[in-house]
Amino acid sequence: MTVVCVADIGGTKSKLGVIDLGNEAAGFVAQAVYQNIDFSDFTEVVSQFFDEKQITADFACIAVAGVIEENTVNMTNLSWYIDGNSLKEKFAWSDIFLINDMTALAMGIPQLGEDDIVELKGGVRQPEGTVAVIAPGTGLGQGYLVPHGESCICKCSEGGHSGFTPANEDELELTRWLWRKYGFASAEMVSAGPAISTLYQYYKEKNEIKGDEIIAQKVAAVNDATPVIVGGAIAADPCPLCTQVIHTFISTLGGEAANQALKLYALGGVYIGGGVIGHLHGRVSFEPFIERFLQKEKMRELLTTIPVYIITNSDVLMLGALHHAKDMQRNH
Repeated sequence: MTVVCVADIGGTKSKLGVIDLGNEAAGFVAQAVYQNIDFSDFTEVVSQFFDEKQITADFACIAVAGVIEENTVNMTNLSWYIDGNSLKEKFAWSDIFLINDMTALAMGIPQLGEDDIVELKGGVRQPEGTVAVIAPGTGLGQGYLVPHGESCICKCSEGGHSGFTPANEDELELTRWLWRKYGFASAEMVSAGPAISTLYQYYKEKNEIKGDEIIAQKVAAVNDATPVIVGGAIAADPCPLCTQVIHTFISTLGGEAANQALKLYALGGVYIGGGVIGHLHGRVSFEPFIERFLQKEKMRELLTTIPVYIITNSDVLMLGALHHAKDMQRNH
C-alpha cells in the first residue's frame, strides 16, 4: 500500500486529501478543508489534518499558489513560506513535490469528465490545440496545457499580474483610480475575487449609481465584503451598485480570458477554474463575459471558434496534483 497526501493551497483555503494508490478507484481515504487564517503556516495545517483523520502518508504532492523555486515557495497572496525538505523531514515522507497550483489545474483538466464542466461559450474544440486555464480566486491564476502525443505538457504563468487594459471610458476611469490608489493596475486587481470589493469601492466613490444602504452597512462591517456584494447582486430585488460591480467583474474577466486565448492560440478551449465563478454561475448573466471575450477587432472570428468552459469539479487541483504525484513516483 502506497499512500499519497495531495493538497491545494490557495490564498484563502487549504484542501488536503489522502489516497491509497493501490486502491485509487475508492477515492480519497480522508479529505478536509481549512481556512488559512486559522494557522500560522502550512505545517500546522498538515499536522491538524493528520491528527484529526488519524492517518499518515508515504509521500506528498502539494499544489501551491506561488512561484516554486528549488522545492520552496513564498506564497503570492499569503505570508507563508513553504519548504518541501522541511515538510519531508517533519512528516517522514519519502518524497515531496511542490507544484504551482495552475500547473496542477492544467494537469487536472484531462482527468475531468463531461459532468465536471459546463459550456459557457460554444465553439469548435480542437483536441490537439493548446488549452488556456484561468482561475479567479484570491488571485488570478493562469496556465496552459499543450497536448503532446499520448500525454500533455502543463505549465503555469504569472499572467494575472500583467497590466489591465481598459476597453471603455468607465474602465479607463477605473484604471486611473487604481493608479492613484495603488500605483498600478493589473488584471488581477479587476478580475480576481478581491476585485469585487475593490470595484464596489470604486463605483461607490464614483457616486453615479445608488446602492442599497443595508448592503453598504454590511460591506462596511466585514473584512471580506465579497459574499455580501455577490448576495446583493443575485437578490430578488438586487442592489444596482452590486449588479454593476458583478457586470464589470465578469466583463473584465472575459477580456483577460480572450487575451490569454489569443496569446496561446488556445484552439483547445479556455477553461475557467477558481471558486468565484462557481458562486456566480447560474445566478447572474455571463453575457458581459462573452461580449468582452469577442471584442478583439480582427480576431473576433477566431475567438468565435474557441469554446469556453467552467470547471465545476472543486477537486480539479487535487486531481492534477495526484496525477503529478503518480508521474513523479514512476520516474523515481
